[in-house]
Amino acid sequence: MMLCMCQVCGLAAQELLVPLVTDTDVKIDVAGFAALSLGLVFTSTCNGDAIEAIIQALMMRGELELSSPFAKFLALGLGLLFLGRQEAVEPTVEVLFI
Repeated sequence: MMLCMCQVCGLAAQELLVPLVTDTDVKIDVAGFAALSLGLVFTSTCNGDAIEAIIQALMMRGELELSSPFAKFLALGLGLLFLGRQEAVEPTVEVLFI
């Protein structure tokens, strides 16, 4: 029962946070904290929707925004999704370096 409740809460959090991460009209500080929150909620799960949202945000934001200290939270959130799952991160790293 408890695991089921956690999954429901995680999905609800995902529905709220993903649009904040991917919307380029949202300030980088809000997007960064939303990405960090996704990473904390889905730590070590390699959640595909969260990964896709953060990568999309990294690719869509301009250089000026990515130089902000808050942009580091995007990378931190992405890292938390892969915590302890190094073998699963290799395809994602390849996408980022293209």
